[in-house]
Amino acid sequence: AVTIYGPSGTGKSHLVRHAVRSYRAHSQGDRVVVISASQFGDEFSEASDSKSLATFVRKYRVPTGLFVCEDLHA
Repeated sequence: AVTIYGPSGTGKSHLVRHAVRSYRAHSQGDRVVVISASQFGDEFSEASDSKSLATFVRKYRVPTGLFVCEDLHA
């Protein structure tokens, strides 16, 4: 696990986008998930409300080469 943090405007998202592009170029076929923390939270909440947590877990637990969750502060 790698955590990138710092003040706004320091290039964190730019660095992550470059890392994703580089990973995709060198790991063809591997699954890449890029999601915001608020979207992840919304999906979790919806799955919880609809009693479909197992589906949610399967969605994110399947083999993933790279999982990126941005904007954790949100």
